Amino acid sequence: MRMMEIWGGVESFSYIDVDERAVREGDAALLNGPALDADDDVASQDDIGALFA
Repeated sequence: MRMMEIWGGVESFSYIDVDERAVREGDAALLNGPALDADDDVASQDDIGALFA
C-alpha cells in the first residue's frame, strides 16, 4: 500500500485498461509445453535433477 501511495494512489492507475485473460480448462490450463516427437537433444528429468544436485 505504501508503494501505491508513493506512486500517487490506486486512482492514478485507473486510466489503464486491463485485458481479461481467457479462462482455460482441462489440458489447456496446464503449464506444460507440447510433447516432442523425437527424444534426440532433449533433457531428461534426470538431467534436470543433476543440475540441482
